Amino acid sequence: GETELSLAVPAARHFVNTYYQHFSAAQINDLGRYYTAKGQKSVSIGGAHSVVTGRNDIATQILSLAGTVFSVRGVVSQDTVDGQGAHMLVTGSAVTGSGGVSANFAHSVSLTRVKPELQVESTCPALTAAFEAGIPFQIHND
Repeated sequence: GETELSLAVPAARHFVNTYYQHFSAAQINDLGRYYTAKGQKSVSIGGAHSVVTGRNDIATQILSLAGTVFSVRGVVSQDTVDGQGAHMLVTGSAVTGSGGVSANFAHSVSLTRVKPELQVESTCPALTAAFEAGIPFQIHND
């Protein structure tokens, strides 16, 4: 059979170059569309930690981080054993939009490939860009 190309490096590059920009931009509402229907989101910035599930709660958590500026220092990305996704660890610092608190962050992310049919249904510019770049993925857990 054919071997699929690694998702780890191109997906990590695309994720880092697009995801964190959304927090300080008008497209923050698009971030919720990156998540699978059963996705989970946990955030640890400094000593604060929060875990949510479901797109509505994920969207609420994302909006609570509006205006946060993330500075990425390191990225480790590996393919999943089945080759259909990638596990990533992103580290850096963040300055929150609410209060300007500066803290280090570590962000672990599980990405999964998106079925081509979703491209037809998508109205999300970020997901459309991922298809155009040839690395369609959604976040399952982060």
